[in-house]
Amino acid sequence: MSSLRERLEGGEVFVTDGATGSRLFAEVRKAGVRYADELVLKNPIAVSELEKGYIDSGTTLLLTCTFNGNMAKMGPCGYSQEKVIGLNQEAVRIARGLAGERLVAGDIGPTGLFPKLYEPESGVTPQTLKNAFTPQVIGLTRNTDGENGIDLILLETFDDLTELGIAVDIVKRLAPHMPIAASMNFSRLKSSDRSLHTLMGVGAKELADFVIAKNLCVQGANCGYGPEGFVNLLKKIGTGNPDASLWGKPNVGRPTADFAVNLSDEEIRTVTQQLLDAGAQCVGWCCGSNQRYIEITASVVAQRT
Repeated sequence: MSSLRERLEGGEVFVTDGATGSRLFAEVRKAGVRYADELVLKNPIAVSELEKGYIDSGTTLLLTCTFNGNMAKMGPCGYSQEKVIGLNQEAVRIARGLAGERLVAGDIGPTGLFPKLYEPESGVTPQTLKNAFTPQVIGLTRNTDGENGIDLILLETFDDLTELGIAVDIVKRLAPHMPIAASMNFSRLKSSDRSLHTLMGVGAKELADFVIAKNLCVQGANCGYGPEGFVNLLKKIGTGNPDASLWGKPNVGRPTADFAVNLSDEEIRTVTQQLLDAGAQCVGWCCGSNQRYIEITASVVAQRT
């Protein structure tokens, strides 16, 4: 089978999955843990059922349940480096077992420490972030050999290019041939021109320039402000760097405590069509979504390809 890069260059469109953390919130509370990632070891059946539901709904690019699986998040929960490596390896095993011939992305989120990089008294340094990401990258990329492993590393929901760059460099060092997708969280709306940017002020052009400099194959956005402005944001990223494929995975709406926003079937179809028109080749939904969102998205993609 052709590599991910070749398939993207050939114009193939992939349906990613939907929300993980918000869908597993009840199980997280029941297990008495902090993060959904911990269910990989504490309640793997819950993780498998969620991921199988997305596969059955049309997902062709499944994410591992490892968004928070770095040492900065897991260490305070009592996880050693070895246990973090093991958690990520087990998450790959679960996803790979369900995905079959579909693709699997090893999911890496931010550490939550990046603001402290800019506070000298905090003691947080670039090495702190390297130490946080390294066990996770080892676990995701050294799980098994060849076709039984992952097909892509997804770095998602990042707000800061310095932290994103550190994560990219670690993946390149530990798994130099692994394709990398960089997806940022454009959650702030500028009042002056209504453009979206990240918490740290990164805009579409800055991300595109970063992806060019790092020679990554996929760029885009997830989470954030919801569908409003998301399509135009992706267009700007694509215009800034037309050589990388586009990743688009918006929230169903602006984040609230319970994600009460629920889009209609027609709204989901419309947004999906707009994402495809903008050139997105990896499309799905983030917080607040469920299997219905993926089923409708998959049907739109099937009609377009």
